[in-house]
Amino acid sequence: MRLLTIDGSQGEGGGQILRTALALSVLTKTPIKIFNIRAKRPNPGLANQHLKVVESFLKLTENSKVFGAKIGSKTLEFYSEKIISKENVEIKVETAASQTLMLQGLLPVLLLKPTPTKLRIKGGATDTFFSPTLYHTKEVLFYFLKKMGAKLELKEIKSGFYPKGGGEIEVQVFPSKLKPLNILSRGKLKKVRLISKASKDLVSRKVAERQAISATQILEKANLKLSEKKIIYVNSLSPGSSLLILAEFENTILAQDKLGEKGKKAEEVGKECAKEFLQQLNSPATVDKYVSDQLLIYLALAKGGSFKIAKPTSHFLTNLKIIKEFNLANFVLEDNVLTCL
Repeated sequence: MRLLTIDGSQGEGGGQILRTALALSVLTKTPIKIFNIRAKRPNPGLANQHLKVVESFLKLTENSKVFGAKIGSKTLEFYSEKIISKENVEIKVETAASQTLMLQGLLPVLLLKPTPTKLRIKGGATDTFFSPTLYHTKEVLFYFLKKMGAKLELKEIKSGFYPKGGGEIEVQVFPSKLKPLNILSRGKLKKVRLISKASKDLVSRKVAERQAISATQILEKANLKLSEKKIIYVNSLSPGSSLLILAEFENTILAQDKLGEKGKKAEEVGKECAKEFLQQLNSPATVDKYVSDQLLIYLALAKGGSFKIAKPTSHFLTNLKIIKEFNLANFVLEDNVLTCL
């Protein structure tokens, strides 16, 4: 089979290109060469979290070969022959790398693997910058995957924030046959939920409560009443917080998450999250902008599906282009309606 060459600088030029390409390389047995890896990032080349994904795919496959698998490498070649029936996969991370992004890379392969898998990621951050928070992954991405027939569960064992990380999660994934996801109508709004999370060393400052109160005030001004509000404090090596607001409809979920930052007031985090949530709610979208690009690979693997987006993000367009290079499915994007044929 020919070597598929992929330019890692195209589109948003980040790690998503690598994650998507590696997963599809394994699933389609297509050898790949990626150059200009993460060319548009401040520190180009493979970072620790990307190397961990590469190493995990080597554990999950037989007779695979990789060239260029080292920190800082801007070119990687990967050759995969067969997915093996490995039931336990453990990733140990020494940095505050994003656990959700590592999971994002491995999940398509784990779902289509012929045997169950227990994936454990030790170290890294459950909630960090430039990646989905853990609750967004669990409450939103997993919601859509289950609608598609996926059988999987995620358990947070320990939270991790930047800069020390130290989080730990366990994901149980069972062999699944994915079916198309068609959501062109939201249906009736059923309820609005909020989950405010902070490390226990921020209890005295009531950071989780303040995030929630600020967000709730913005929502109430828009005549949205919360059906459920969770305030959660967790053990972690570094102080940190996150916030997730979800609108559950008959046919879908729209959500917005936000990460707390050093020097930013908890009230500001809540306010920003609520305002961005309302923007999504006031759009015609049936999936939020953070999950839209993640769903593309699953629509391609299921050979069908459709949904509406507010507007295509750079991540969305880049992922779409990478998936098309593997000739798995045809995609049509017209008037912000994405259709997979």
